[in-house]
Amino acid sequence: MDNMMEKIVAYEEFLEDTEKMMEKAERLGDLIIIKDNKPVFQIFSVSKKVVRNEKDKEEWQGLGEEKRIKEESKFIGLTLKGAVLEVLDQSENKEMHVSEIADLIYSMKLYKKKDGSKAHYTQIRAMCGQHPEEFETLPRNRVKLKE
Repeated sequence: MDNMMEKIVAYEEFLEDTEKMMEKAERLGDLIIIKDNKPVFQIFSVSKKVVRNEKDKEEWQGLGEEKRIKEESKFIGLTLKGAVLEVLDQSENKEMHVSEIADLIYSMKLYKKKDGSKAHYTQIRAMCGQHPEEFETLPRNRVKLKE
């Protein structure tokens, strides 16, 4: 738990000493930037692969250097919100069921949870409900991108 708390950084602190924060991200693997008591960014160090269990460790050690670099670059850069925005923006009518969104996000390698699994549809639905300025939550677990 201490390691998790160390990863949380205030937005103002990040801006004040960006170089120090990047070094911290390199050391810890990632940082979560908080603004107005809400997470707004997650910064990853692509030079580290966080090994969470023995299976991950075996798979990671079995990869060659070139494949390791490719694996490190997967799933980097998008928050869950960003991934949902991307999927809905690419959809024909800007509306989808949250389980379809979850499946597409994972198959397109836009976002994954820290344990490597895909985001559950309830997590996506809850996140969309927290951002009514960007998403319209519809009946039957459907979500629409606001224009």
